[in-house]
Amino acid sequence: MAPLVVDADPDAELLVLGWGSSYGTLRAAVRRLRDAGRPIAHAQFHTLNPLPANTGEVLSRFKRVLVAEMNDGSS
Repeated sequence: MAPLVVDADPDAELLVLGWGSSYGTLRAAVRRLRDAGRPIAHAQFHTLNPLPANTGEVLSRFKRVLVAEMNDGSS
């Protein structure tokens, strides 16, 4: 299992976390925020079971974690 890779500004307090097909959308959003001068981080799961061994360490580095979901909320 490959470790979770984080693309982060040095002073980022917010980690945007996604998985699967959300990668391109989240990467574009993070790029726009960086262009606007906001420090931010992005990580993307490629598998969810099992989670990468460094998941806890990565999440603990950030004050806030935003988990993006790509569905419309219907069942």
